[in-house]
Amino acid sequence: MNCWEFMKCGRIPGGSNEVELGICPAYTFNAGQACWLVAGTFCGGRAQGTFAQKKSSCLTCEFYQEFDLEHLSRIRSQFGHLVFMTAILDTVDALVVVLDSQGCILHFNRACEQTTGYSFEEVRGRHVWDRFLIPEEIGSVKAVFEELRTASLPNQHENYWLTKDGDRRLIAWSNTTLQDDEGSVTHVIVTGADITERKQLEEEYRQAQKMEAVGQLAGGVAHDFNNLLGVIIGYADLLLERTNPSDPMYKQLGQIKKAG
Repeated sequence: MNCWEFMKCGRIPGGSNEVELGICPAYTFNAGQACWLVAGTFCGGRAQGTFAQKKSSCLTCEFYQEFDLEHLSRIRSQFGHLVFMTAILDTVDALVVVLDSQGCILHFNRACEQTTGYSFEEVRGRHVWDRFLIPEEIGSVKAVFEELRTASLPNQHENYWLTKDGDRRLIAWSNTTLQDDEGSVTHVIVTGADITERKQLEEEYRQAQKMEAVGQLAGGVAHDFNNLLGVIIGYADLLLERTNPSDPMYKQLGQIKKAG
């Protein structure tokens, strides 16, 4: 018997708590008889987290007590590697998303949760472009995904992700795929780094360089202009010395010198 049948939690597709609580990770990982090994379960309000974090709670669970030690050991051997890999992915700073061949989210690590404000439960099973992408980038990201489906590697790109509160974060992605024995892509593994602040600093630096260049240009123009004015004033003085004050040109030369 699976845990969702025993506990009657309703956290399965079509279940009574699917909308409110989401589908249980144990169901998604097909680990119904090893629910205590899967992080994110909270049967009957019990503690969440990894098995080490919720061990004392699981030990008192009626479903856990249904199995003898040999059976528990066999289950742990079967699913332990999955729990181990999930724990590793949740400790890295990089954003890690695992998609199926249709672009639906199968895994969404803790860094993704912290960056976007969404929990894994809120995005599980959803197309990544329906939840996070800005409208003008959906087409290009789908094109990248199609390249991955045909195993066109390496594959790297940048695009914005929308957070839960509406902010835009620029993410640099590096993608790879898992394939079956026939070479068909079964999963797409996407790792990303939030480069929003770095890009902002680069843009500020570029703007500062532009302003510095404009300042240098303006200084050069002013210097050349001053040199030109010096020449004009010098010629005006020379002409004033050679012009009779009664000559109408004398007054005009005086205005030229004054303007300089």
